[in-house]
Amino acid sequence: MLTTNQTRPDNLISRLVINTIYRVFSSPRTQLIDKHYRGILFFSSPLVLFFALGVSVFSPNRYFRMVVRFIVALSLIGSVIGQDDLIVNTSYGSIQGYESTSSDGTKIRIFKSVPFASPPIGDLRWKLPIEPKKWKGIKDGTKYSAACMSNSTTSKSPQPWVDEDCLYINVFIHGKCSKTNKCPVVVYYHGGAMNYDSATYFNDTALIETYASNGVMLVIPAFRLGFTGQFSLGDNQELIPNNLGIYDTLHALKYLKEEADSFGGDPDGITVMGHSFGGVLSILLAVSPVRKHEVSINQFIMMSPGFYMDPPEINENLSMEMVKRAGCSNISKKLILSCMLKKTGPELLAIQRKMEEEDGSVVFGGAVMSPPLFPFKSLPELLKNSPRANIMIGSTAKELDYPPKPDTPHGSNVGALVGAKNLDELDELYYNLTQSGKNNQTHSSDTQGLYLSVYIASRANMEKGNKVFLYSFDQSTHNMHTDDLSYLMGIHGFEKDENEKEIAKFYPQLFLNFTKYGEPSPNWKPMNLKDRYYSIEVNKTSGRQWDKISGEFRDLILEDDSNSIKNETFIPVVFVQMRMIILLTFILCLVATSIAQDDLTVKTSYGSILGYETLSSTGIRVKIFKSVPFASPPIGDLRWKLPVKPKKWEGIKDGTKYSAACMSNSTTTSSPQLVRLSNRIHLLLYVLQWVDEDCLYLNLFIHGECSVRTFIIKQNKCPIVVFFHGGDMNYDSATYFNDTALIETYASNGVMLVIPAFRLGFTGQFSLGDNQELIPSNLGVHDALQALKYLKDEADAFGGNSDAITLMGHSFGGALSVFLGFSPLRKLQVPIHQIALMSVGIDFRPADVVENLSKEMVKRAGCSNISKKLTLSCMLKKSGSELLAIQRRMEEEWFGGALFGGVVMSPPLLPFKSVPDMFKNAPNSNILVGGTIVEMDGPPNPLLPHGAGVGKLIGAKNVAELDELYYNLTQSGKTNQIHSPDSQNIYVGVYVTARAVMEKGNKAFVYSFDQRTHNIHTDDLSYLMGIHGFEKDENEKEIAKFYPQLFINFTKYGVPSPNWKPMNVKDRYYSIEVNLTSGRHEILKPHFIQVYEFRMPEMRDYYEKETIDFWVRKAPKIDKMITVTRAAGAKMRWDKVTRGFRDLILEEDSTPAKNETLIPVALVHMSYFPSFLLICSVFLLGVLLGRFLLGDSTSQDERMWILGPDGRGIRIDPAKPPAYAEQMF
Repeated sequence: MLTTNQTRPDNLISRLVINTIYRVFSSPRTQLIDKHYRGILFFSSPLVLFFALGVSVFSPNRYFRMVVRFIVALSLIGSVIGQDDLIVNTSYGSIQGYESTSSDGTKIRIFKSVPFASPPIGDLRWKLPIEPKKWKGIKDGTKYSAACMSNSTTSKSPQPWVDEDCLYINVFIHGKCSKTNKCPVVVYYHGGAMNYDSATYFNDTALIETYASNGVMLVIPAFRLGFTGQFSLGDNQELIPNNLGIYDTLHALKYLKEEADSFGGDPDGITVMGHSFGGVLSILLAVSPVRKHEVSINQFIMMSPGFYMDPPEINENLSMEMVKRAGCSNISKKLILSCMLKKTGPELLAIQRKMEEEDGSVVFGGAVMSPPLFPFKSLPELLKNSPRANIMIGSTAKELDYPPKPDTPHGSNVGALVGAKNLDELDELYYNLTQSGKNNQTHSSDTQGLYLSVYIASRANMEKGNKVFLYSFDQSTHNMHTDDLSYLMGIHGFEKDENEKEIAKFYPQLFLNFTKYGEPSPNWKPMNLKDRYYSIEVNKTSGRQWDKISGEFRDLILEDDSNSIKNETFIPVVFVQMRMIILLTFILCLVATSIAQDDLTVKTSYGSILGYETLSSTGIRVKIFKSVPFASPPIGDLRWKLPVKPKKWEGIKDGTKYSAACMSNSTTTSSPQLVRLSNRIHLLLYVLQWVDEDCLYLNLFIHGECSVRTFIIKQNKCPIVVFFHGGDMNYDSATYFNDTALIETYASNGVMLVIPAFRLGFTGQFSLGDNQELIPSNLGVHDALQALKYLKDEADAFGGNSDAITLMGHSFGGALSVFLGFSPLRKLQVPIHQIALMSVGIDFRPADVVENLSKEMVKRAGCSNISKKLTLSCMLKKSGSELLAIQRRMEEEWFGGALFGGVVMSPPLLPFKSVPDMFKNAPNSNILVGGTIVEMDGPPNPLLPHGAGVGKLIGAKNVAELDELYYNLTQSGKTNQIHSPDSQNIYVGVYVTARAVMEKGNKAFVYSFDQRTHNIHTDDLSYLMGIHGFEKDENEKEIAKFYPQLFINFTKYGVPSPNWKPMNVKDRYYSIEVNLTSGRHEILKPHFIQVYEFRMPEMRDYYEKETIDFWVRKAPKIDKMITVTRAAGAKMRWDKVTRGFRDLILEEDSTPAKNETLIPVALVHMSYFPSFLLICSVFLLGVLLGRFLLGDSTSQDERMWILGPDGRGIRIDPAKPPAYAEQMF
């Protein structure tokens, strides 16, 4: 049921005015008017005001009169709107930011000095960060705060103003990011070894152009540095905790998790990013169990992270030296702390600088390995705690390869990264190898440590099951440590040559893509066992250059970022307010006229229809139109006629309520139609739904921005999904879905969802056996086709793109989509863009079966007659309720199945002789098709036959015999994939449909919903349509985040996911399974146990291998053999058939096509039984010869060869297989 707020148009005037104004102000045309005609607007605005007042008071149009409310509040609206999004209300108080514009005029909001913790001053200097204190009034957020105490002698960028009061974040965000349009968040941590640099020294212009103008909320937090972040008294952290700077970074994440949406950021879409030691911070925060417990993060970006951690005693010794120099030495550590707290920050910073000058290196930098942040004993142990999150990580080609100083050691204890004990010896050995020329990669010790850090962090995450996007910045120039920050953060700049200018166009986009979509590029594959990485280099002279994807990637990838935007111009807030007031008055008349053309009243070719508005959970405006007639009511003489166009009407038709469901209350349905009678005091009462023959209507759910061109609003057509419900053409309806789910899944994601009704049961499949002279076959399918024809003509009026229609259906709704997709009549009348099918079971009813059922109904209705015309005349006089009652009684008496359901193979819709003949007519469209792993597998009904006529799908003649043979194979244990007849029908239906489309040269995206819970037929509709719901566990909640998006992506971009590859000759498919639980779980399935480990969706080969092998590859041969045997008059020996084909059914395809050349199914079937016998004979001869020559090797060595992860053969013991080999057994 609909739970979001439904608002009638009469109460939406204010909202409509504001939305219209916002569109006008957002356009470049308005900005041009604002720039050149501000004076004219200022003096003409009073005249416009008085004119509008007069019109609104004396006009007879109620819409015009309602504008007076808007005029009265004009000054308030102007002042509020002018500064509304520049004043953010947080849980602690309000803060005023300022507006800037990018180089292309995009509005950017900037908030500086936003406190995320109380100032660490006084007694809080060395305490854990705490929440900021609440304040009254509006805090100024237009200037940077002081930098943290970062002026180390080692810094190349000393800060102009440093202070201990520095725990603030700086926010750069797109102007359109809001609570209702949340943008992904990038939290960037600066480098500097926790000792220098700051959150305030980046180039604002670069941050605006690179991040904010591209729809990302960039946040740069400060954190305590040097002595303020790593001072220690060696007291087991009783007085001073270790790693205070890292605690600050964690506290910033906690703050953003709670407050990001106030600024317009998505707290569930945070990516942690850092360079150098900022990259190390990303690693440390990723692995910290404290961070995992307090803040969930999905993605991490680590650039050039030189990973190291100091033992606690190093900081303790440095701290004692500082205590001594400060004159605070004492036996009592409490007295030492009291003395040190009395020293000012500049005094202690001067002491730190003096210590650095004497030591020649950073003091108080880095991080300390100590609990609770890092309760580990070594770096390898720390990395074993890698989170379940994707990472992007890499380095430059030369990093820290500077000329070595003569007095520096030959190593930097790189061995600590791999848990080595003899660090100095390993450093010396590597140095000797490089000096002797035995190692071509001669890197400095710091570079070695950095590269190894990148590798082991990548490897640890990959082995955890995460996607690791590894890169190397291999440009031949400007490839040292921090050089890449010139492209990303606008610092460490240099004059770029032609190649580097090319890099600047796409390099930042890789990071933005990863932030937004989880992948940097479709061409960038994750790390694998061969340590695969992405080499970034452009050399136009040599011809080596990057394959340009930044523009293409956005269209391909997961979201439609239509708000994508791109040195900074400061606009005073007061001037912004004045502009808003002036422009509001200027467009008042335009608003008044546009209100009369409300987008909730749509004009079609047949008349106007009034819908209503609602809001999604994220505040997105959604328009809904129910009961839109696409055909004349099939009542009276039209009951069994082809659908005709709806009659035109005058006035405005009500489109705010559902019409009656079609005659769908079959006894076989598990979901009889319901209607809400009362909603008072949250009390819902239900009765059997209103069903009626007058039911041919559409229900539309549309994003508020989908529109046609008006005087003000730019045209923005949205792709269309036409969803056909299941129910075997006998039950269910177009009105029983969950409105809220439809809004959240489709409409709010920029898709126009259309759910048409169609005639069911006796109304859709009645027949008098007269070759369709009086009653056409497949009336329900004709209704579905009429709905498509209507949409082709009228979708534009609602804001849909009639050239981008995707057919979608589940169960028999999927079959209906297949029939429409492959129908030559549909091809002639309505072009279809794409088809998405779920759990499609393809079946045709014999025409004589429908005729016999119809005759029985005629008899029970008392209409039997020699004349078929008189029979029809009598039946037309019966009410729909009478005939539905007869149908229900027939169902109850006849084994409880759906009687008048299904489809008949007959022209003109389906002029084919067989299912394979139909599949030769595959459409020129891409397809998404699949099923669940269990579907209809359940305890067999002893009263039902052993098969479901699956052989029809392959054109077999001996259908019953093949069903019986497959049943015998499953009962004898000769096949592991034991499926019910109905499940077999679905799996084979999925396969042959996909194969037909693939062989037509189109893309077929095949999937299997392999989740180990809630995986039967219709369970997946809980995610997609809000029905057949169940309580979701942790894994299923994760699926709910992306599963519907796969279908949305396919609708909008033609690709469900960059990781999802189309079907190939290996029957490649996408396995959808999520198991976030650590460890192993044995899940009992029918007749066998399957081992589950940590899993995420992945590509696999050979969809439902054993079932498909039998029905598609082997059954045609068996069918020929049966036919030949019968033609010869011989008796069939089923036991011999079973024995002869046992091994053939279970065999593996050990020689897949390397180039994936498409092989027509007909060619695959061209083999003969004698050839099979010859192959078997040769095989047996080879086995005997091999045994004679080699003996029985099993008795000598119980081990066996398998293919290892690196592609080499490995000899293993089957009793103790390696982890990666377990699934092979």
